[in-house]
Amino acid sequence: MSTPEDSPLIAIEPRGLPALRVNQPVASLSPAETLVVNGVRVWVRAIKSQDCPAAAVLASLTTVDLVDAATPLHHLMCFVGSHSRIAMDVRCPKCTHLGDGERRLIGLLAAAQGGDDTGFTRQAAEIFNADVLIGAAVVARRVASQYLAKGLSFPARPVTPEGLAVPMHPADSASHQHPASATVH
Repeated sequence: MSTPEDSPLIAIEPRGLPALRVNQPVASLSPAETLVVNGVRVWVRAIKSQDCPAAAVLASLTTVDLVDAATPLHHLMCFVGSHSRIAMDVRCPKCTHLGDGERRLIGLLAAAQGGDDTGFTRQAAEIFNADVLIGAAVVARRVASQYLAKGLSFPARPVTPEGLAVPMHPADSASHQHPASATVH
């Protein structure tokens, strides 16, 4: 039986931070959360423009010395892109507000890094098909541990379903809105 001391992941003490919400300004996120959002967004942009998504993620994380997290984040996004049971709202790199898919991925990584196995399993099951849950979990834990190895922890936040129904962020005017797709707006 393993103990918390045996785990390579360190439990995060709750800091009284509010839950992440759809349409929350990206500028209000922690450094770890912001880097995940940026990495996810450049991955999706690369897929849509038929560029190499792994190279795009690597380039975005190289500038902040997170090279070791690039491959696991690319693999996690491959799981999302091919095995997600829900449409994931990932916004464009210039968007200033958080999408629901981005919020869900941050919650998944925070639970993985914080050692919350029950919360992690629940959040993973909300995102991924049952047949890939174990593989997706392994990859998500790798991403979380690579961030932690560089001193980047995901803050413990309450997980709430509020805001899930909001399809677009308020900063978009009707003329600027993009049609939703399975992975990006």
